[in-house]
Amino acid sequence: MEPFHLAIRMDTFQAILDLGGTFVFALSGGVAGVKHRLDIFGVLVLSFAAANAGGIARDVMIGATPVAALSDWRYVAVSLAARVCLRSIVIHLLTV
Repeated sequence: MEPFHLAIRMDTFQAILDLGGTFVFALSGGVAGVKHRLDIFGVLVLSFAAANAGGIARDVMIGATPVAALSDWRYVAVSLAARVCLRSIVIHLLTV
């Protein structure tokens, strides 16, 4: 039997996991904002903060400047995508 071979580079796999975690934490921050009845801006800020605060703290502690969450557009895009998904889920739940 031939061993399993994953046809993806390790740095790509790490980026997928990192952005996936960012998406999930952005969803959790957005849910907390909706639960506390924040406006759209408050939910966006809380979503971004929940998604990226750990990575920013890590980068500051190890001296990696500029921090990845503020210098790489993908982190902001993933946070906004999570907010769009959350909005569609909330609208769907309210109309059902």
